[in-house]
Amino acid sequence: MPLATQHYLSDEVDPLFIHGSRDHLQPFIRPGRILNMGLGYGTWDEVLTGRDDDVTGLDLDPDLIAHFGAKYADIEYVCADATTWTPDAPFDTIIGSHFLEHLDEPVAALQRWRGWLAPGGRIMIVVPNADSLHRRIGKSMGMLEEVTDLNDSDHRLGHRRVYTRSLLRQHIEEAGLEIVHFTGVGMKPFSNAQLAELPAAYLDAVVGFIGPDVEPVAVQLVAVLEA
Repeated sequence: MPLATQHYLSDEVDPLFIHGSRDHLQPFIRPGRILNMGLGYGTWDEVLTGRDDDVTGLDLDPDLIAHFGAKYADIEYVCADATTWTPDAPFDTIIGSHFLEHLDEPVAALQRWRGWLAPGGRIMIVVPNADSLHRRIGKSMGMLEEVTDLNDSDHRLGHRRVYTRSLLRQHIEEAGLEIVHFTGVGMKPFSNAQLAELPAAYLDAVVGFIGPDVEPVAVQLVAVLEA
């Protein structure tokens, strides 16, 4: 099993931060046909199952498809490459949580997904923030030369880049999409190993930081897009 897959199925800290961005974005979902691209920790599957919607989960990893397919029978799982796969009908909501940073050509991908939207549909994006507090601390400690450098965790998970706010906005604009909501979610002052030793109430607090004041140093950037 690839290292990235092992991480997705075993890590207990990163999913907490994705819970934060997921819960923040849920009110922006357009009901109907929903596409979740990149299963990761299965965080989105937890809330998409049981909905009165037609939900598709797309991932290139057959191990993740098998794992979550066994848990959520009402979600249609497709094992395919999102950069070449073509749906048979448009979607009302497309979710790309921690997905764009894995792609060699993110603008081309956003343009493809724009073409998959039904009228009034939305794309919801979540990416790691290069300027997050923990990456700034890493740079100050000499662990990173620049906050945009890829660290060991980035390489293990197959990241191609870590987004700054300006780069994410640039890619969205180049793809011809309109931003209807943009903010930062979650604060990460320590490493995952350190956070795992802290009380649950502390983790809930740092995951729950959201808004424009948090955005410059947030651990995640979220954007809601329309064509």
